[in-house]
Amino acid sequence: MSEGFGAKVPADVERPDRVLAGLTARQVAILAATAATVYGQWWVIGRVVPLIVFAVLAGPLVVAGIALAVGRRDGVAVFDLARAALAFRMRARRLHTRPPGTGPAAPGWARERAHYSRYPCGRTGQLRLPPHAITDTPHHPAPLACLDLGTSGVAVIAAASTVNFSMRTDTEQYALIGCFARLLHAQTGPVQILIRTHQIDLRPALAELADSLGRLPHPTLRAAATAHHRWLSELATDTTLLTHQVLLVLREPTHLHTTQPGFTGAVGSGRRVAAVTRLAQRLDDARRTLAGAEITLTPLSPEQAHAVLATCADPTRDPTHGWTHSWEHTP
Repeated sequence: MSEGFGAKVPADVERPDRVLAGLTARQVAILAATAATVYGQWWVIGRVVPLIVFAVLAGPLVVAGIALAVGRRDGVAVFDLARAALAFRMRARRLHTRPPGTGPAAPGWARERAHYSRYPCGRTGQLRLPPHAITDTPHHPAPLACLDLGTSGVAVIAAASTVNFSMRTDTEQYALIGCFARLLHAQTGPVQILIRTHQIDLRPALAELADSLGRLPHPTLRAAATAHHRWLSELATDTTLLTHQVLLVLREPTHLHTTQPGFTGAVGSGRRVAAVTRLAQRLDDARRTLAGAEITLTPLSPEQAHAVLATCADPTRDPTHGWTHSWEHTP
């Protein structure tokens, strides 16, 4: 691509607005609270203790307030780091997929070791994954999986093909960038582009090849196909084959304040149906837009979405074995 093409993007696109003296509203609130606390301490004890003693007592509070307000580490505000550390400390450390009391109990030696361990494991809790159910989208020509995210809305997943960008001419590269820009500008809701690495399952290809061996007309062709089948079998056994997959995830919030999962509930069912309809329209618009860049967008069926979520949660698990005890799969 020619050197004349370029665009300036801010380093922090989510930086909040400055409201006073180059400070954000949160920074002003922290500094104001710190100043009010120090003034309150001076009003209470400032008249009965020497000034140097009050400075020693109030100094750590002032330093902590300034650090929380304007301090940054590795590009992240100290306030955000402190909030994340506090949230991590308060939440459960060990999560399980079964409700308490429904699964098999741990062996006695394990419970005894955990009780007398020098390093306590912390609180335990139930693992609650975002998808509550995977359903088929009605009134859609192709099978389309719709993920019920509860109060976070609904989402659909589509697999996108790839194109070679570096081997295109400048004009073609401009066209590809323009197509991608139109896709981003056309989005009316949250969107995620996920590039993941997963293992290749050669068993379907091997089964199809083995089934076609007897139908080949010439012995030489059958021998070549048999040798190729043997080579693929050895490759699948001795080597871990990896590939990349590009997924486009579209989400539509429902602004529904309910904890009941699924699409069949009476509360908010109309909003969910409307959100699913908007998702299907957004997916069709994205498919038509990416077609101009020679990118094929294929919506995932409920079975395919179930396998993708299972392998994302446990990459070492065989996706053909399904996934249970994590979310409900509604066919």
